[in-house]
Amino acid sequence: MHGLLLILGMASIAGMATCLVALWPDSTWLKLNPEGIHYRVLFRRFHYRWRDIKRFGIVTVQMRYSKEKFVSFWIGPNEKLVSFHDSFGKKPEHLLEILENQWKCYAEHES
Repeated sequence: MHGLLLILGMASIAGMATCLVALWPDSTWLKLNPEGIHYRVLFRRFHYRWRDIKRFGIVTVQMRYSKEKFVSFWIGPNEKLVSFHDSFGKKPEHLLEILENQWKCYAEHES
């Protein structure tokens, strides 16, 4: 019984630490510029060039009691799926529209 309580306590502490890091200013952001998409999640940076992106879309995932929508894009010749964990304060459909508009604008300049 004590072992179970210890494990639950440690899991709770780890969960609280993750929440605090996620709420830390500048730990998560999304930036769009002429080179591509730059974003940070829990202090890890990611960058994808516009010319490497093949298409955008919304992926719907069935959870236990609800459906979650994730803004996603496919990159490279094998069309690897990349999904944002968050919509960065926007509705998924609105973020998708912003990304597609930026992609079309910058892709034309690269051609």
